[in-house]
Amino acid sequence: MKDRRFAPFLAPLALTRPRQWVPYLGLPVLGVLSACDFSIRSLGPVLLWCVFYLSGGYAFNGACDAGGDFPEKNVVARGEWSRRAAFVFSLSLFFAAALLAFALPERTRFLALAMIALGIFYSLPHVGLKRLPFVGTLSNVGLFVPLYWIGRGALPEAAAGDFWAAAFLALPSLQSQLIHEAQDQEEDGRAGTRTTARALGLQRIPLAVQGISVFILLGASLAVWQEAFPHYAAFAFGIASFTGLIGEGAREFPLWRRRTRRAYMAACLVWVAQLAFECRVS
Repeated sequence: MKDRRFAPFLAPLALTRPRQWVPYLGLPVLGVLSACDFSIRSLGPVLLWCVFYLSGGYAFNGACDAGGDFPEKNVVARGEWSRRAAFVFSLSLFFAAALLAFALPERTRFLALAMIALGIFYSLPHVGLKRLPFVGTLSNVGLFVPLYWIGRGALPEAAAGDFWAAAFLALPSLQSQLIHEAQDQEEDGRAGTRTTARALGLQRIPLAVQGISVFILLGASLAVWQEAFPHYAAFAFGIASFTGLIGEGAREFPLWRRRTRRAYMAACLVWVAQLAFECRVS
């Protein structure tokens, strides 16, 4: 029997699903380290904004998807939250994130506000961007990858380092989203959502994921040769890309996604370690 004393604290956690988004806090940390400005003064406002933005996004998405999600996955579908209360709570988190955006550097303030708007338009019931094949998949990548530049406090530049950073963050994110869409085809069908996975078909999704892994592997080799990206991190991304080449097919999508996510998270940790060492030396 659950202890009701903790219910007021557990209910928001169940709606905002922090286990899903906490790993993404590593992206702004990477950005801060890439600028060699690792301090509480620079990292604190960024992480606080990310917490409100990500928790608001997951809560809003859960409220929007309550009609199609399986109850075991969505607390709103289970009736633990009313849909109206979930909308009010999630939009309050987004509003707090919008206010906190003004504590970020002016260079990334507009980017932060644009990400909040994208999060709302992505999940809207019946008309959200996630319900459009290809557009929804790319929009999902746009919800997370720019967190790197939010942490860095600067927009992407026409430089090799920024190009490789975008590639090594966006391509694995695209892989993960394609596998996730394939895994959730039944739910998406119930909700009338036509994702990229449904448009391509289950047989083509493994080929697409494996093709992205080939691009990551080739990119890692080129990045090491050009010396335009931290070489240990590039080598780690190349190794991680092999997990996307060895999927077992439709019945193994959950395992495949967990394996690729963990491999790329390990590569990001190598990237963090190399950036931290380089900043300390410099």
